[in-house]
Amino acid sequence: MNREALPTKLNLGTMGFKHPADRSEFLKALKKSHFKWIRDELENIEKRNVRYAALTIDLNDPPFEKNTSFRGNVERLMETLAEAADAEVRKSVVHSIYANCKALNILLNDEEESIREIAKKRLSGLTNEV
Repeated sequence: MNREALPTKLNLGTMGFKHPADRSEFLKALKKSHFKWIRDELENIEKRNVRYAALTIDLNDPPFEKNTSFRGNVERLMETLAEAADAEVRKSVVHSIYANCKALNILLNDEEESIREIAKKRLSGLTNEV
């Protein structure tokens, strides 16, 4: 599968939360992020007081300085997002090139069969192109 076609961008404006509380809970979880850039983005959204502002995160190119701790930072983010309530977020994680074994193991027990199957294939080494 072409990497360009993979759903690796999260955009709060297009995630289709079924209930306003779902979006609120997701934002609360992000506010507790270990990553300052995520907390800063959320603070900017709150300052603008835009209810449906878009917070877009490209999971294959997160805005971390590319240093020795880059991969570790991204992998911790993938592990956190692997437990998100929204299936679209979890789909993005399972397709991300930065999803590590821990994130994929979390997704092995996902409620969505398609996510479980991709996580299983990636963990078994059958495919990296999912």
